[in-house]
Amino acid sequence: MDTATIQQEGLLMEQHNVLHLHIRAWKLVAPVYMPGLLQYWADLADRPSTTTARGSSNPEDMELWLLSHLASASWSIVCQTGLADMKNLLQTAQCQDALNTV
Repeated sequence: MDTATIQQEGLLMEQHNVLHLHIRAWKLVAPVYMPGLLQYWADLADRPSTTTARGSSNPEDMELWLLSHLASASWSIVCQTGLADMKNLLQTAQCQDALNTV
């Protein structure tokens, strides 16, 4: 096996581990901003037709459960008051920045 390939595999494994740690940290913080998320997860787990896990332990296959992943109808149930409004304001500001750079 080529040395560069071994180094690349090592770097990829390191990035894989770092991503896994970041996702684990996000899963600890997410319920702070989205207190209803734990109940939302439990409700999804109770539905036989809904699968939330893809059967993979790879971090790139894990669900992040960002606000944009949830149906807008459930935002008021899952999120802290005002979080959806902050998300919309942030997206509007990002769009304005993108337009200003064009």
